[in-house]
Amino acid sequence: MGKTRYAGDRSMSSRKMFSSKGAYQAYDRREITLMDFVGHSHSDVWGTKIYQLWGIGVMKNSGMRQPKERATHPVNSAVHRGPDGIWGSESLKIEHWEYTSARVVIDQALADDIGMDIPVLRRSSAKWETMKRDHPKDVKYIDNPELWIANRFFAGPDPREGKQGTWIVLARDGDTVVRIAIGPSRSSGGYSLATVYATRDDKEIRRWKRHMRIDGE
Repeated sequence: MGKTRYAGDRSMSSRKMFSSKGAYQAYDRREITLMDFVGHSHSDVWGTKIYQLWGIGVMKNSGMRQPKERATHPVNSAVHRGPDGIWGSESLKIEHWEYTSARVVIDQALADDIGMDIPVLRRSSAKWETMKRDHPKDVKYIDNPELWIANRFFAGPDPREGKQGTWIVLARDGDTVVRIAIGPSRSSGGYSLATVYATRDDKEIRRWKRHMRIDGE
């Protein structure tokens, strides 16, 4: 009776009949029918059993395409690529000033130390272009900060006055030391990658270490 009575009359199919809002919406869009919720199994002893299907079972029964697994970032599996192709876009709002293709994902250990809820750093489009223009020799560091953050030998809060909330990350590339500054985005929440610089100058390296109160590596 159920198939005959309800299959052609969608108005009689109350939201209460469905296990979830998503299931009802799929039914309302005519992507699935009531019969797609019916499963069958057979036993030589007990005969045919009819039962209610859920989730993926309904999708398979209806022939609906199952959603693809979301891509996870190699640096931090907690970060997913959004439907728009941008890392973390479903949890970290996109700002008009940021270069979305250059978002930086950091490992969970550093994110926890900093106190970041979302381990993704925004990057300002204008600042990114300025850094590359003013420091052309540092482009390989500016364009790929994730590598140097992951291979850091030091990370800690900047102790200098007026730098509250800023963290400094230092990494080595042979004789070169890479200095990366991470700071809070006060207007929009979250954190941003502020600057990336690199130097081989021993005097400059000693100055950086003195500021960060690093006695040795």
